[in-house]
Amino acid sequence: MDQNASLILGKLAAVLALVFANGFFVAAEFSLVGVRRSRIDELVANGRAGAGLLRRTVDNLDANLAATQLGVTISSLGLGWIGEPALARLIDPAFGSLGSLAATAAHAVAIAIAFFIITVFHIVLGELAPKSFALQLPERTALRIVRPLSLFLALFKPFIFLLNGLSNIVVRSCGFEPGNAESRLHSTEELKLLVAASRDAGLVQQAQQDVVERAFGMGERRVRTIMTPRHDIYWIDANASTELMLQGVRGSRHEQVVVAKGTLDRVVGVLRKQDLLDSYLDRKLALDAHDGAVEHLQSLMREPLVVHDGATVLQVLDTFRNRPIQMALIVDEYGALRGVVTQTDLLEALAGEIVDDGELDVLKREDGSFLVDATMAIHDAFDQLGIAKVPDDHGEYRTMAGFILRRLGHVPVEGEQFEWDTDGDVRRFEVVDLDGHRIDKVIVSAANTMPVAGAARAATPPFPCREPATSGRVTPANPTFACSDGALRARSAVPCTIR
Repeated sequence: MDQNASLILGKLAAVLALVFANGFFVAAEFSLVGVRRSRIDELVANGRAGAGLLRRTVDNLDANLAATQLGVTISSLGLGWIGEPALARLIDPAFGSLGSLAATAAHAVAIAIAFFIITVFHIVLGELAPKSFALQLPERTALRIVRPLSLFLALFKPFIFLLNGLSNIVVRSCGFEPGNAESRLHSTEELKLLVAASRDAGLVQQAQQDVVERAFGMGERRVRTIMTPRHDIYWIDANASTELMLQGVRGSRHEQVVVAKGTLDRVVGVLRKQDLLDSYLDRKLALDAHDGAVEHLQSLMREPLVVHDGATVLQVLDTFRNRPIQMALIVDEYGALRGVVTQTDLLEALAGEIVDDGELDVLKREDGSFLVDATMAIHDAFDQLGIAKVPDDHGEYRTMAGFILRRLGHVPVEGEQFEWDTDGDVRRFEVVDLDGHRIDKVIVSAANTMPVAGAARAATPPFPCREPATSGRVTPANPTFACSDGALRARSAVPCTIR
């Protein structure tokens, strides 16, 4: 083998090495961008070799990405400088039979063929294949490239530092902050989309997705939306006999009971059921005791935890974690008791409604409609009804009844109904039972069906169509009727549609 052939073979070996180097730097770039920081921390905790170096590399991502770009640039320039002439000289003899007149044309063809071959090798082996490997296996790829990349960064650090500094100047001149870690973080909505994608891929169950979405909402959801309202509080009178107290705690579904003197405006504390029962069984309280009972109760009662009704569910949860108490009193800005919240209420805010024995807030009927308890929390009601999202003004009320009153703008009569549109999902809400002026039961059905309970009385009496006190508009489903701002118009059996 002559010296010329050895030189050509050496250059071809250099071409393969440069293609491999280009692929290495491409794989390094995409693996460092694609590897998850949480997974790196897990590998470090498990003592995986190279995980610590990988974490430091990701922490200094800008400099390492600059190193990969420098490596790709050097490799690409080297391929053009060495590879194309070497391949052209190797191909030239194949065109020797064309004669001296065609020598120039033959050399041009050889150059073109060499350029094509180098380009194919560069794109396929130096770009596409390494990128695919890095995107599919970012963790494994990153662990393998991190040590050689760190060595390359150390060798070319001054030059990389200069290039990175110039790049930062350009970025700042455009009004951005280089190396801003916040741009790589996920917003709450992005995290929800990631969880939904994981559910679609079968990696996360629907129940897990629901818990995650509720957890994100706990920081904005007000405690008044999950509390037991004042009129539903079971409480005992501190001046009552032991027998009446036992009857009172028997009716409460909570572990702790509110104790007040004559009225809920004079709350004196909270009492554990178990403490009252133990005192009675230990004969410290007689069944008909009055004298001395109050003093003994005071020794059993605990100071109530008082929370403002504007506090978020997450804030109340933090308070519960720091104090050994299971119930909190919810008061308004005037100090008046509005309701109570328990640990169970907080759990339901995260996990969803937990049905007690004999309690069913949403009942599916034979015609496909739902009978809903109007005192049910609006978040839980919409969740069980399969309605995608609660209204934007949900912070101004907490129950299904509040939602209906907000939409209608007046106290309804039995049989009154309206339609609500949530991104094309139109539902009909019909009031079917009132307890005085309080909405007790509601039937919810698809807008294109008429529930059995409402079909017979939908036409009478004529119900007013009123502009609600929220943003939006009200239009009757029957176009012959019009609802103008502030005007009341009698409507037909076809309900109003609220959008």
